[in-house]
Amino acid sequence: MSIDPLVEEAEAGSEIYPHSTNISDYVFPTLVVASSEFIPPPLPSQNGDVVFQSDWSTNAGTPDNAKDGNYFTKATDATQNVNAPVGGIFRIDFTTNILRRFRAKFAMQINGATTDTMTIFIETSEDGVIWTIRDTITINTFDIKVEQDRTLGSFTSRYCRLRESTNNTFRIRFLDVWEIQDLGGQSPTLVKENAIDNNISTYWQSNSELNPFLRGEFSAIADKEPSAVALFIDKSKITSTQFLIQTSVDGVAWTLKRTINITQLTNLAYNFIRFNRDVLPIRYIRLVGNDGTSKTFAINEYRALIPTSTQWLERQTHKTISPTSTSIGLAG
Repeated sequence: MSIDPLVEEAEAGSEIYPHSTNISDYVFPTLVVASSEFIPPPLPSQNGDVVFQSDWSTNAGTPDNAKDGNYFTKATDATQNVNAPVGGIFRIDFTTNILRRFRAKFAMQINGATTDTMTIFIETSEDGVIWTIRDTITINTFDIKVEQDRTLGSFTSRYCRLRESTNNTFRIRFLDVWEIQDLGGQSPTLVKENAIDNNISTYWQSNSELNPFLRGEFSAIADKEPSAVALFIDKSKITSTQFLIQTSVDGVAWTLKRTINITQLTNLAYNFIRFNRDVLPIRYIRLVGNDGTSKTFAINEYRALIPTSTQWLERQTHKTISPTSTSIGLAG
């Protein structure tokens, strides 16, 4: 990799390790793999198991995306004004009547007077006839998209739906349903994409296990050499006391870059951790718990600094950073 010609010569014994504490300079991995992952239950094979009710049936999008275990695929692309249909807005039939735990993630925008409110119920049913309210959401902001991400308790059910309480009183301008997911008794924090969803309130958390890890793949920018990671961490979710930062070209052979004690991190904030650049362009960065069995590791947000021409011009030089020392600062 050639260095920008405007970069000044580093002083003897130093190399150029670009660094930044501006989160906008950091990019998300294109894919993450975790030691503990949410495994979605198989999709039912029957047709019509996911339905938009009433007026929504003409703008169904890809309904099965609402329960494919992927919180980035939308089931809807509805932006027109429609009456909130009687009996529900969106319904899923999981085809079997068993103990389930649901997570509902959706966004809605409605029309109406500023003095009005709209109530959305998340309901479940064993037979599709008798429905039980499991969660209630009140929306009183109009012409503004309101996002919701709700995890419900465990109960026996076959169906789950979103229902607007007053039916014809309100008109819905916008609806996106990302997931109404059967968690199958699993924790929603096992969803590894929580660490790259640009939302610091969600997080990935491993099971209690040996050397829990989260691995990021930067396939779209594999011809670059990252020089830092930005991690937003909630220490209350972590029982590991130390973790390693490792890089790899192929995801098989790993090079140790930093050893970090959890006590070095600032809680509920972005931590910017710099390390030595690789000689070869790397594709993977892995974060690994490093202190024995039955430990949890958790990350709210995970990004990496991939130097661009602009960032090279920051030309911060630094002595070689020890990959094993825990006595040096996060910036090296």
